[in-house]
Amino acid sequence: MKSFLILSLMLLVIGKLGAADNDPVKPGSLAYLDSQYGFRDLKFEQELAACPGMTLVEDSGDLKFYARPADALEQGGVKLKSIEYSFYKGKLANVMLTVAGGVDPTPLFKSLQTDYGTAQQSPNKPGKFYWFGKKVVVDYIGEGAGRGTVGMWANLCKPSKKLTARSESKSRQALTLRCRRSIACPL
Repeated sequence: MKSFLILSLMLLVIGKLGAADNDPVKPGSLAYLDSQYGFRDLKFEQELAACPGMTLVEDSGDLKFYARPADALEQGGVKLKSIEYSFYKGKLANVMLTVAGGVDPTPLFKSLQTDYGTAQQSPNKPGKFYWFGKKVVVDYIGEGAGRGTVGMWANLCKPSKKLTARSESKSRQALTLRCRRSIACPL
């Protein structure tokens, strides 16, 4: 009888451990950010050809910017002005969300915290926050109504400190990628 109880207990523990491995990562942590590895239905490093509905916005050689006219311009309960996708050498590298004019970006920030946990605040810029996952980095800049942006990119490459300005009704920033490692960037 003792052997049966010990065997049953061992099987129960092994079953629980196996079930825990199959549980999806739940929102509220950087592990959830990494498990998403992209935005909505797209994954970082996905080929442009596998990303339906993209419309070219700007061509800067290896770096191209696209929009998807069919995208719902809402995220985290906040109306967006735009969602822009950056492809480096034909692979998704960055997603940039821009809050619509006059809209408070705070609910978007709260949504990001719900999904990815507590953000790290920039020591140099009030209103700028980061989430550093192992595979994905997200930054949020909230500067009042209509002045919020969210950038997300694969952690393999990061934006350089020198961002190239582009003109529009307000200046937009182009993302210049450079690899963190001395090896070639896989993008």
